[in-house]
Amino acid sequence: MKKFLIGAILLLFVGLCFNYAVFHVGFYLDWQPDAPVTAPFRTEQKQLLRVKDDGTYEPFRLRGVDISASLPGYYATSFAATEDDYLRWFEAIADMGANALRATNVMDDAFYNALYTYNTTHPEPLYLLQGTS
Repeated sequence: MKKFLIGAILLLFVGLCFNYAVFHVGFYLDWQPDAPVTAPFRTEQKQLLRVKDDGTYEPFRLRGVDISASLPGYYATSFAATEDDYLRWFEAIADMGANALRATNVMDDAFYNALYTYNTTHPEPLYLLQGTS
């Protein structure tokens, strides 16, 4: 029993040390150090460029809409909007010519699920600018 207790305490200590190293110090193991780094966007001077399928870059104009989870008659923090509401809103936002959403707060699961559904079922995605205020 004494060996088991010492082993369990040692395992707990190693786990806590690993947790501290990863989440507080920023310890990271790169399992693919030779993998190329890619990015779908880049900037040149004051211009935003998006990569095309052939690997070249084209100018990209970001047109966005602020979005929140508030509905009339509800508190802004109640997250009353459903996934269907978000999908309907995303359709309207894309129809008016916007290609980005700006969410100033962390949204609920329905928002992110709806955004994933929209982006996987439409040829032109809506880009998310996520921030906190």
